Amino acid sequence: MSIERSVYTRQPAMRGSQLTELAIRQGLALRFLDPAGAPLGPDARLDETLCGRSYVLIGWPAADAETTEAVDKALREGGKPEIDRLGTAGKLGWCSIDCGGFDAAEYEELLREGFGHDAGGYEEPVPAEVLDRMRTARTVYSFRCGTRPRQCGDLLGDVADLVRDATDGFGDE
Repeated sequence: MSIERSVYTRQPAMRGSQLTELAIRQGLALRFLDPAGAPLGPDARLDETLCGRSYVLIGWPAADAETTEAVDKALREGGKPEIDRLGTAGKLGWCSIDCGGFDAAEYEELLREGFGHDAGGYEEPVPAEVLDRMRTARTVYSFRCGTRPRQCGDLLGDVADLVRDATDGFGDE
C-alpha cells in the first residue's frame, strides 16, 4: 500500500533550494536524494527548477542536530546504508517527489480514455469542482510513500502542505 498526494498550482515550479528553505522555516530539515534513494552527486543543481525532475526526499525535525549531522556526513561520504539505518531507526522519513508541467486538456483526455463511457458521457473519477480548479493549473507536484513507517506519511503530508501553501496550490482530494 502507498500514500499518494498531488498539489496543483498556477505558479511555475519552485527550485529545490526554495523548498529546503521553506521547510527549515517550518522546523523541518529536508535533503534530496536521487530517485533510487542514493545521495546526489556533486553536479546536483537544487538551485534550478524542480520541473521535470524526480527525487526522494528525506526529512526530520530541524531541531534534531544529531540526525542532521549524521545525515549530512552520510551524504558527503555517499553513505546510503547510513541513511537507510537512520530511516529504519525512526530518525527520518522519506517520500518521492515528482514535479512537472500540467496540461489539463491532456489530463481530461486520459480520464475519458481510461474510464467507462455511458450514454451521458464518461464517469468522472475527479469531482467536477476539483476538475474546474485543475484546468487553471500549470504545475503539478506528486508525492508518494509507503504506509510504513509512520514518519514517511507524516513527512509526505508536511511537504505536500508546505508546497500547497507556498504556491497557493490545491490538492486533488
